Amino acid sequence: MKYVSLAAAGLAGAALILLALIGTADVIGSQFLGRPVPGTVEIGASLMVAGIALGLPMAQHARRHIRVEILVDRLPPRVRAAFDIVAQLALALMLGGIAWMAWRMFFTSIATKEFSQGLIEIAMWPARLALAVGATLAVVQTIVLILQPERAETTISQI
Repeated sequence: MKYVSLAAAGLAGAALILLALIGTADVIGSQFLGRPVPGTVEIGASLMVAGIALGLPMAQHARRHIRVEILVDRLPPRVRAAFDIVAQLALALMLGGIAWMAWRMFFTSIATKEFSQGLIEIAMWPARLALAVGATLAVVQTIVLILQPERAETTISQI
């Protein structure tokens, strides 16, 4: 699962780099050439969805999601472990709901040939697919962490 998460993170990074390049080109075009890049908002929205959603599995693998530990850190290790399992189960349920809806939206987008409304028409299915895949992989990664708690201490530098 580690390598799948790494591949998804690579795609997320590529989407965010492309988003930065398009945004930069749009600013330069608008401010200095008087010609903005058409469809920057529509393309940017899809790239942002891909960048965030496809980064979820790696963030979960490295345990880099935001956690408030002010009280939990003061508990005995066994109670802390129980809280962690409950939190991971809740996260898996939430991500599962997101994945389920994202897959439905993806298939609906394909069936209805959904396009964005804006300056240029952009197919919506790639962003919907990225959200569905990212959320699904994050659910799988969460389940892996629940079943293999010894991997819970992995950091980004160890990957």
